[in-house]
Amino acid sequence: MKGLLIGGLGASLFFGLAGVLAKTTSGTGIGISGYLFFMGVAYMVVATLTFTSPNLSLNGALLASMVGACQAIGMALVLYAVVSFGSPMSQLAPLYNTNTLVAVILSLVIFSEWQSVNVTKVMIGSLLIVIGSTLVATK
Repeated sequence: MKGLLIGGLGASLFFGLAGVLAKTTSGTGIGISGYLFFMGVAYMVVATLTFTSPNLSLNGALLASMVGACQAIGMALVLYAVVSFGSPMSQLAPLYNTNTLVAVILSLVIFSEWQSVNVTKVMIGSLLIVIGSTLVATK
């Protein structure tokens, strides 16, 4: 339960703040590449402050780099939508958070998590995410 609170609700707070800050940043003239650069700087600072283990591997480094690339591309697309189209963050955030569905489906299959979770509850929760995202995306 503690892991779900820290990794779920705690992370949710910071991801939500990041969305608001992304919208705020869009009006400063920094541009998408500058935004991503300083986002990377922040990643390095947090990594330095939380570095507790000297265990590094090439495989781990490559996978972590792929995670960073996926997050950078996603944030670049969010910023592009805000800057270029004036998309409201209050509608974008629920849409880009349907990433949960991608993570759920892939985790159930790739990591065989379907064996250790209540798949019915997970699928009902996922359906509610789709309904909520559809609701806020329409006028």
